[in-house]
Amino acid sequence: MAAKVQIKDDRINSFGGIFFVLDQFRASRLARMIDNTLGDKGLNARFKFSDTIGNLASVFLSGGEVLEDVNLFRQEAFKRNPDYRFCSADTIARDLRGLAVENTPVMSPESGKTYRFNINDTLNGLLPKALLQLGMVDKERPVVFDYDNQFIPTEKHDATYSYKKAFGYFPGIAQVDLHPFYIENRDGNAGVKLDQAETLERAFAQLKANGIKAGKARMDCGSYSEEVVEVTSCNCKTFYIRAMNCQALERRIADIKEEEWQAAEINCQKCWLASLPFTAFFAERGYRLVVQRTLVEDNQSTLFDSYVHRCILTNDQEGSEKEIVEFYNQRGASERTFDMLNNDFGWKRLPFSFMEENTVFMILTALIRNFYVWLVGKVAAGKSFGLEATSRVKRFVFRFVQVPFRWVFRSRQWRLQLFTSRPYDKLRL
Repeated sequence: MAAKVQIKDDRINSFGGIFFVLDQFRASRLARMIDNTLGDKGLNARFKFSDTIGNLASVFLSGGEVLEDVNLFRQEAFKRNPDYRFCSADTIARDLRGLAVENTPVMSPESGKTYRFNINDTLNGLLPKALLQLGMVDKERPVVFDYDNQFIPTEKHDATYSYKKAFGYFPGIAQVDLHPFYIENRDGNAGVKLDQAETLERAFAQLKANGIKAGKARMDCGSYSEEVVEVTSCNCKTFYIRAMNCQALERRIADIKEEEWQAAEINCQKCWLASLPFTAFFAERGYRLVVQRTLVEDNQSTLFDSYVHRCILTNDQEGSEKEIVEFYNQRGASERTFDMLNNDFGWKRLPFSFMEENTVFMILTALIRNFYVWLVGKVAAGKSFGLEATSRVKRFVFRFVQVPFRWVFRSRQWRLQLFTSRPYDKLRL
């Protein structure tokens, strides 16, 4: 290296922006809501639950990947601040274990095998309350409800082998307006349809308990069952569920006359759309199947096999076929939420050995993810840090959190000194 390097210990460290993050965590009143919901830890406890969760947020919103990264904030530069205390990774782990609940055995009526579900109603109650506290959902406006099961590969002590050809868990995750609000963990080898109707009932019950109205619901073919349709239709105005193809359905599609297909362009791809009455179950209710036909190029098979058919079961009788297909396709944005949770908020590196403890971690990091989406939206609105409302955590850390700082005591008060030209002093959140 041509330049000389000098190492100086002047109590200066990076990540000074994390104090603005913690200020907003407190100003949003999330901390108060968390402590009111979870209660006190005891008279001798040095940290509240809100401190623990705030410290956990500090890990991931400064680019950390594992729980032990919180020990960075126990350095001298972080200790010398007037308002915030940083606990150790062991303290966070102990608090999270204390919030765990026992697994619930669920027997499959088809195979007779028993699988484990982890249903933590107390922590799940935090998620919709936080969304309301942050103004991310509105009681006066019906929300869009999405449900999916997301496989989490992990080789923890109690992880089971899945058809995904890996060990892991298979949690069911419900979202409103693309924000997770209910997470129910389950064994990796448990079928997605197993007790899904009961899971959805518990998720809808959380919405009702918080006065949130579900207007529309979207689900994939793993939710295509009579029980799920019954629960969903009772709790939402309209639903859109991907129907599973079968021989009987293919014969009905083959009977659609060519002139009944309507040409359309969806996502820059030409396709043809048609509707059929749904008769597999609840035929008396007049449900509708919207069929999308897409041409497969270079197919040497028969004319019928040269198309791919996708069907959506819905009770929406007013929307056009194109409107229904385009609305359903928007559920693909929920995959971005799963990607954030996996890569930005620690789901791909779960810290504990057992499902019940990892469920606590997953729910609380989902709460932190929702807080982050709210926060980055506010920072992006100021247009001073080069951020957008959709910016991922890596960019947020680089442009907002990672700034050299030190705490100094001057004129009988603590001052945060930032070594930067960024306009933190003009920040209005």
